[in-house]
Amino acid sequence: MEESLIYVDHMEFRQTSNMFQVHTHFQYELYFQLIGSRIYCFDQEKFTLHQGDVILIPPEVRHRTISSEEIYSERLLVNWDFAFLQSLGSRLAQLHLFQSKAPYLRFSLCGEQRAALRKLLFTLLEEYKNQSPTSLLHMETLLAESLLLLESVYRNSRNPAISDHHQLVSSVCEYIQNHYVENITLASLAKVFYVNEYTLSRNFNRITRLSIPQYTNLVRLSNAKEMLSSPEKCSLLQIALQSGFNSASHFDKIFRSVEHMSPREYRNLIFK
Repeated sequence: MEESLIYVDHMEFRQTSNMFQVHTHFQYELYFQLIGSRIYCFDQEKFTLHQGDVILIPPEVRHRTISSEEIYSERLLVNWDFAFLQSLGSRLAQLHLFQSKAPYLRFSLCGEQRAALRKLLFTLLEEYKNQSPTSLLHMETLLAESLLLLESVYRNSRNPAISDHHQLVSSVCEYIQNHYVENITLASLAKVFYVNEYTLSRNFNRITRLSIPQYTNLVRLSNAKEMLSSPEKCSLLQIALQSGFNSASHFDKIFRSVEHMSPREYRNLIFK
């Protein structure tokens, strides 16, 4: 695995643990405070990250962390370079998260957002530890989904006037994640959420930088890759149908367009 492009780490602090020197990274850093609290320090500023808080730091920003008054704390950290995102990198680079000139972005997530990000990042951690031939491909999808979640939170916090649109898009994303096996179309989603198709399509694309079909395929491919990695070795048709694709040929076409290999080649990389 190309460790220079991504690093994922989960750590528990059971006693005082301070970083005595500030440091920088040539990569982005995403720091998720899972339990307890920890103090983040920049050159002229420091603040406490509490449970559920997330901080995103651009490359080359000086920082360090020190213990708070709480004895036990737990965090999950991801460092990555945009080169790691491969085919999705150019689109994700357009997110408002990466247009900010601030030395960091701080997020306080609600319960649902916190649970969703926790699930994504712990799955990312498992893939990082696994280091199978297909781990990089799966990690790319998981990191992209995590960044899209934070993009939605960021846009909502910057402009309360468009919070209804962000709530709509967030609800649509959650619906797709729970119903990806079904036949999801712009028209069907518009009926579910009582909104016209133009408004839904326009706001979804504006906020996520992806079309609804692109996001739906991203979710479906994430499930398909999990099934392809399973030792049960279901047939490609079964995987296609259980992931929401209407045929094995359609599954193969979408998989190739995103992963640049066939589902069979992906599976062979794992079990060869």
